[in-house]
Amino acid sequence: MIQNNLSKILGKRQLEITKVNQDTGISRTTITSLYYNRAKGINFDTLSTLCEYLDITPNELLNFTEERENKAIGKRIKAIRLSLGLTGKEFGHLIDNASSGVVANWENGVNKPNVERLRRIAEIGLMTVDELISEGKREMDNITFRGYLLEHLHDKGYRYIIKDEFEEIYAIENLQNGAVGKFVKWLTSFSYLFKDIEPEGHLNIAVELGLFDWSTVPDNTPVLVRNNVTEPWEYRHFYKYSAESDYPFICYIDGKTSYTVKSIQSIVKYDNWAFCKLAEEGE
Repeated sequence: MIQNNLSKILGKRQLEITKVNQDTGISRTTITSLYYNRAKGINFDTLSTLCEYLDITPNELLNFTEERENKAIGKRIKAIRLSLGLTGKEFGHLIDNASSGVVANWENGVNKPNVERLRRIAEIGLMTVDELISEGKREMDNITFRGYLLEHLHDKGYRYIIKDEFEEIYAIENLQNGAVGKFVKWLTSFSYLFKDIEPEGHLNIAVELGLFDWSTVPDNTPVLVRNNVTEPWEYRHFYKYSAESDYPFICYIDGKTSYTVKSIQSIVKYDNWAFCKLAEEGE
């Protein structure tokens, strides 16, 4: 659930709803609903207009509740576990013998560990509890909002975010024939969410949202892989996807393909990875 801080912001600045309505053109009904936290949602055009008018970011206007914080902390816990190369069961043994199911609940944001277990996880991750939680909150702010924005664009039929040579952000339907795509006028207001896209680069929305069906990826497809977020991406050729594994992306070893791997003497012809993206999404 998301709440907003509009009433606090307007109160501090001594701005009345009528004034905001007159200056922005946003209907009084919409502003009132937001002010009293009765709105069930907010249009991105409205959000962009309010942020520009008040000179704030969406993260300052919107407040993500504990459920979202738990999910962000869960992502951090999973990253720590994967960086150690441990299964959920093995990781749980280190955290007061927590079951693999309990670990899965933490990582999926269903709930979060108690104070003692948070302290143990932070210790294993070589950080303090405050760093573990605050890092989660920073990730929640940008990553969660970026996710909402990409979900909205995907629902509207857009499949890629691209950045041109002047660092303007666009949403387009496809990358075929060098298409420039349709410009989304309010997207530039959220360009700070896409600093990871290089000029003249692009982002695949479906892959970012986890909507990409890896079971349909052809054998030998070029991909980039790694086992934790601190490692650089490595080039591989895709073999298959195994949903049951903590390292579900199986690739031919050392950049080999199904053809060239036959020439090596090693019994091991594949390696498993925790994270994977198409090579066209490369950095």
